[in-house]
Amino acid sequence: MSASPEDLAIRALFTADEPPRHDYAYVALVAERVARHRLVEELVGWGVGALVAAVILWALGPVLAPLARPFANLLAIFLPAIAVLTGVMILVHPRTHPV
Repeated sequence: MSASPEDLAIRALFTADEPPRHDYAYVALVAERVARHRLVEELVGWGVGALVAAVILWALGPVLAPLARPFANLLAIFLPAIAVLTGVMILVHPRTHPV
């Protein structure tokens, strides 16, 4: 049973108005928006964490200063190396966000 020419014409008319099955430009746009949203969330999280850590260290400064004096020479030697290693670990460690 074949379709009549009128049915084919109507089907062609309706399929011309349908969007493509896979709109790759739209998918790329949505993926970019999701990536930007995740980046902003991550930056805000790191910023808030750094601010909280700075406030806590500022508040505990008078308590920690006398305790740190005996270790000042040792910290002066190893602290730059620890800072560099921490930075390298942050840069090298792969991101583990779910896609």
